[in-house]
Amino acid sequence: MKGEIAQMDMAFNLESHDGVRDMLEKLSSLWDVRAAVNNELTPYSELLFDQGKLDFSESLVPFRDHPTWQAASVDMKSRCLSYGWIIYNLKTIYIECDIVTPACEDIIKRPPIESRNRDILQRVMSEALLDEALHTKMSITACNYIYRNRRLPYLEFADFNLIRWREQIVSTCTAEWQRRLTRFGIACASETLITDYLSTLSQDDSTFVSGQGVCLQGETRAVGDDGIRQIRGRCDLR
Repeated sequence: MKGEIAQMDMAFNLESHDGVRDMLEKLSSLWDVRAAVNNELTPYSELLFDQGKLDFSESLVPFRDHPTWQAASVDMKSRCLSYGWIIYNLKTIYIECDIVTPACEDIIKRPPIESRNRDILQRVMSEALLDEALHTKMSITACNYIYRNRRLPYLEFADFNLIRWREQIVSTCTAEWQRRLTRFGIACASETLITDYLSTLSQDDSTFVSGQGVCLQGETRAVGDDGIRQIRGRCDLR
């Protein structure tokens, strides 16, 4: 066990980089000012809904060039794209609850034992954890906003392949420190994918209505995601 702890300390050896504490302090200061959880947000209920706009970008549909999709009616495509936005948010909920939150909690509960930055590291990760809770709330609201305004039947979505894949990868690790690093690395990658999707949606003028929701959600991710990426970038994952 002591050997695993020593290796974990090495993996999260933040002291090997100059200015790490300054970086963490800066992130925490930015969070105080910029984090959406500390500021008033426009409720989804106050967003104007335009029935003529799409809810998801067709450029993100993997089968958009298939003849069946090309031949589909405008109404069918619109309904599919509405479910695309819903599924995106449902997957985001799984990522926040099952992948990112546990990774944050792990560092909060078990920071590197010999680190001089334990206090600030725990603070930054606890701030990120608050952001993740808000992201989850906003994704739930985004789903119900579309269900209600489009009058769509609820979708049963209870099996996200990314969760299964993560568990398969973790099961191949032979030490606890490897499992912890793997979970944290997958959490970082998952956050990046969420943000990349939001970026694509925000640039698609045909999804203006959902774009308003995208702007709301995009604003909440800026500080929290940056914190996770910065910590990832400062970790020696050898």
